[in-house]
Amino acid sequence: MLRITKADADADAKTSLTQKDYTIKLFQQVQEAYLERVDDLANLTAEQRYLKLIRQSPAIIKNFPLKYIASWLGIKPESLSRIRKEIS
Repeated sequence: MLRITKADADADAKTSLTQKDYTIKLFQQVQEAYLERVDDLANLTAEQRYLKLIRQSPAIIKNFPLKYIASWLGIKPESLSRIRKEIS
């Protein structure tokens, strides 16, 4: 994951219009992803969030421990285990 401070992004944006456009686009994408996550947490069931994660990012399921996936989904690891068992 790439991390850049706002101060560094602002400094880069001042030196290059291309960098400025890229920075704006990047921040818009991050904001959209955040708003989608908030909406999902508010409106989808835990099972729906898990199925969406599988559909959109199947590599995450294979490469991250279930406790981190459960945390991302806003549920306890035990609940994730139950959901996985019901789906299988």
